[in-house]
Amino acid sequence: MDIGYTTFRYLFGFFVDIFFEEISVIGEIPKTGPVIVAGNHNNAVVDGAIICSKIDRQIHFMGKATLFRSAILRPLLKCGGIIPVHRKQDQLSGQRVDNTESLKEAIKILQQNKCFGIFPEGISHNNPYLCELKKGIAYISIDAITKKVDPNIDIIPTVSIIPSGLNYLSGGQFQSKCVLYFGDPIIVSPGDSVDDIMNRLKNGLKKVMMDAQNEKIRGMADTALNLYLSKNINLLNVSDYVRIKINFLRAYSVLKDDILFSTKYNKIKEYHESLYSLGIDDDIVRNKYTKWNSIPEFIKLCFGTILYLPCLLINFPTIVAIKAATKKFSKKDDMTATVKITATALSWVGTYMIYITMLCIYSHICNNGTMFGMYLGKFIMSFLSSCVSLTYVGIQGYKIIRNSYQKIWKIWNIPSKAIMDKLYENRSEIAKELQSSVTTIIGSHSLDITSVSG
Repeated sequence: MDIGYTTFRYLFGFFVDIFFEEISVIGEIPKTGPVIVAGNHNNAVVDGAIICSKIDRQIHFMGKATLFRSAILRPLLKCGGIIPVHRKQDQLSGQRVDNTESLKEAIKILQQNKCFGIFPEGISHNNPYLCELKKGIAYISIDAITKKVDPNIDIIPTVSIIPSGLNYLSGGQFQSKCVLYFGDPIIVSPGDSVDDIMNRLKNGLKKVMMDAQNEKIRGMADTALNLYLSKNINLLNVSDYVRIKINFLRAYSVLKDDILFSTKYNKIKEYHESLYSLGIDDDIVRNKYTKWNSIPEFIKLCFGTILYLPCLLINFPTIVAIKAATKKFSKKDDMTATVKITATALSWVGTYMIYITMLCIYSHICNNGTMFGMYLGKFIMSFLSSCVSLTYVGIQGYKIIRNSYQKIWKIWNIPSKAIMDKLYENRSEIAKELQSSVTTIIGSHSLDITSVSG
């Protein structure tokens, strides 16, 4: 890795790791040879930043040319080795799109046995499903093994395409979780057709991402998964949960139309809609919460507030900048995380530069011109260390506040005891039926969700 890319990787990785509570990785990419990392695209620039920060190889991504118009992003994108690509929807009416040089550059990267990244959907979006894939990735991989674009570089025998699922549990929410799931390699060899490559890639991506037809289906599948796993769901780490949820969503899309499953589907749907209408979730019913459970959550809320207040005071300019930037620039939900991370990086650095400048000026005045004394350096280091420590503690406090507030809100939506008892009885009945029969029904469709029952 060159110095520019290393700087780009660690800079973006630093702020991405601050923004997300946890980024887990399942699988890996080949350590050598020509590789195309192909991912779903739900979080704009953040998608590429996560992949760059979590793999050990230098990766050259294709990015829309409009990103290079930003004076802030342009130098960072160049350091990251991003290849600009012009999209039809970004051009003026009647203007011709020419990506000849960009495509040659991508092919050359592969023929040099390097790593290349692309988001074949062609757009960033917040849909719960995989959008139509563009065929450019197939043409690039075929050309890399059949065409010589540089007289000094030989063509290569095969290219490995790695389906890469970016699974966000709460998209652009601060301190949410993400799982990057690398699937099995798709080997492109001479003679492979474009359609064959695209079909294999589509199937490969659906195996590593939480793909659902719509949000309603995703919500129904969530409820069905909670019913099936019951209390075992609390024992899963985020990687296992995502892996199981992907398998369950794939199975659920088939089972919802099965005659044997139709009765259970209707019961799950009725139960899910009851929860939605009441403003509670399955966790409330499963654990038999009552409104008394809001008391410990309120205590947690107060404790979290105590932890968060010093962080709020120290980083107030940064928080205001993030709110303002999100309101102005996040026109789409898939841009929220990108805007927040960029605003955090710029405003956080700016805020602490101002603090240091003020300390230097204050020291200069108090020490009659002795501005760069030993005590000043120690004081600045102590101040910055304290700020970082309080910020870290404040982030933990923020998570406590968010989680407790959401739970209190749901607890106070709990209906009468009679309704809750009926919901719990209904839930127990559906869960038992689902757990006892789902394996048999799944077997009739030759589906594999053995990891679900584990």
